[in-house]
Amino acid sequence: MHLPWVLRYGEKRGVWVYYRARTAALQPVSASFNPVVTLVERALGRIGTRTAAALIGAQVLGGLAGTVAANLMFGLDAVSFSTHGQEGARGIW
Repeated sequence: MHLPWVLRYGEKRGVWVYYRARTAALQPVSASFNPVVTLVERALGRIGTRTAAALIGAQVLGGLAGTVAANLMFGLDAVSFSTHGQEGARGIW
């Protein structure tokens, strides 16, 4: 079904409002999700060195735990290592 452009615009605007509200709500803890943001906050003096180190450690461990959980969720081994080299993108990787 082809929707009029006004309805499509309204739908996109609703999604935009949702993401803006979510971003505003999570802004105080957003560094807790991204190590680069944590490092920038440390460089700007907004958080201390010990806090930054603890956050980055938790971020790395959380990423590893999420990867293991996703592998298990899809019926894969919890941890697996590649046994072949990458050949895509002309050997960049």
